[in-house]
Amino acid sequence: MKAESLNCYTNIMKFIKFTLVFFIIFGISGALNAQVINTDSVKKIALKDVLKFKLDKTDLKAFKADGRNPNSDLFKPTAKTTSNTSMLNDSLYVETFRKSAFKKTKRRKTIFHQVLIGGAVLALGAAIITVPIAASR
Repeated sequence: MKAESLNCYTNIMKFIKFTLVFFIIFGISGALNAQVINTDSVKKIALKDVLKFKLDKTDLKAFKADGRNPNSDLFKPTAKTTSNTSMLNDSLYVETFRKSAFKKTKRRKTIFHQVLIGGAVLALGAAIITVPIAASR
């Protein structure tokens, strides 16, 4: 009986040691991981830099002729459009910049479009004001 209880005790101690070593190894491995940069801050920097981005007329024509390709080299960040040139090596920064620059360029309207919309709004406003006045006479 004494041998069985001793064997049971050693098995329990082995299990406890194994469990303890298991949790220590996983705890240490989690602590030794390299610190990763916060992806939100990289994205915020890229979005802030996109505000300075604008295609010139020739590139805009090439963009429209290219079929509006989001992977075009027209949207690569450059030292001119980037606040910190070391970010040009960061793939997350470049990807976020390219996507945001594409969206900004895609939404870009011409002066003719803005004049057309403004004229339509002005004409509608004039009609709303003058029709009731003419109808009351």
